[in-house]
Amino acid sequence: MPCTQHDFKQGQTFSGVATYTTEPGWPTNLTGVTIYSALLDPRGKKHYFTVTLDTPTQFTMFYENTQDWNPGTCYIDIQFSIGGTTFYSETVRLNVIANVTPNPVPDTVSN
Repeated sequence: MPCTQHDFKQGQTFSGVATYTTEPGWPTNLTGVTIYSALLDPRGKKHYFTVTLDTPTQFTMFYENTQDWNPGTCYIDIQFSIGGTTFYSETVRLNVIANVTPNPVPDTVSN
């Protein structure tokens, strides 16, 4: 199965809404399921998302300021755990594009 790839500009707030689709042997919805997700950047650093369950089949992954994400090809997957069983989503590639003007802009910058 091909790995989906998306572009993302470094320094922005990341907020992604995901819809859960069950697979054979998986729970019918996310009630009682613990969800973790992280981005692995090109330097091997993991950046963990805040995950919020919105409905029994939908959740939001959030990261405030992505300035600390290293540019290049990054990888994201989602871990679901319930009752001692763990299962994973497919892996998604995220091409993080360098942010030339950092966020936040230093106080020393003048016009």
